[in-house]
Amino acid sequence: MRDLEALRLHISAMFLMDGQGTMTAVNEPWDPSGTPPLLYVGKTLSGEQEIRFGAGLPHGLRQEVLALARSGPLSPQRCCELLGGRSWEEEVCFCLHGPCPGPPPGCVEVTGENISRLNLGEFRWLEEELPAAGPCFVYLEGGEAVSACRSVRAAAGHEAGIETLPASRRRGRGLAVLSAWTIAVLRRGRVPLYSALTTNAASQALAAKAGYRRYASGFSVMR
Repeated sequence: MRDLEALRLHISAMFLMDGQGTMTAVNEPWDPSGTPPLLYVGKTLSGEQEIRFGAGLPHGLRQEVLALARSGPLSPQRCCELLGGRSWEEEVCFCLHGPCPGPPPGCVEVTGENISRLNLGEFRWLEEELPAAGPCFVYLEGGEAVSACRSVRAAAGHEAGIETLPASRRRGRGLAVLSAWTIAVLRRGRVPLYSALTTNAASQALAAKAGYRRYASGFSVMR
C-alpha cells in the first residue's frame, strides 16, 4: 500500500466527512457529538500532503491555508495562529509492514457474548464501547484484564487504541493485545493502522515491535 493511500485511510477512519471532504465530526460511534478540529494536515515521508478543513471554517481562511501550503511545508504553530486555534496536536502514523507476532496465551477477544463473564477490572468502560469498538482484545492476568486493544476509529482502516495498567507495562502485554487485534482486523478484510503522539516514544516503539512502520506524520489544530 502506498503511503498516501494509508494516510487517506487514516483520515477517513478518524473523521466523518461530507461529500466535499470537509470534516463534520470525530468518528466516535459511542460519542457522536465529537467536534472535529479546525484543520488536519498529514504528510507522508515522501512529502505528499493531505489537508482537511473542519466544518464552519470560513472559505477565506481555507484559501489562506492552501496558499501557505503552496509556499512550503505547513507548520502547526503558523496554522494555529492563522486560524485562531487554541492548541494543536502532532502525531506519527504507522501501518503494518512486516509479520505481526502471534499473540501468546492470555489474550481473549471481548464480544457481546462473553463480556458479562469476563473480569474487566479497570476496563469496565469497554461495556459502553462495544460493539462499536470491535475487534477488541484484553490480556488476562490472574483472570483480570490488565491491557486492552480495540478499534477506536473504524472505516476501511481501523485505528488501534491501547490501554495497559501501569503495573503491567513493559511486560509485553500491550504487544500481545495489539498483535491479536491486528490479526483480527486483517481477517475482517480491513487495514490495521496505528498512530501515536510525537511525545509518546513508548507507544511508537510498541508499534515497531508489532511489525508496523512509520509512513506519515500529521497535526490537528484544535478549536
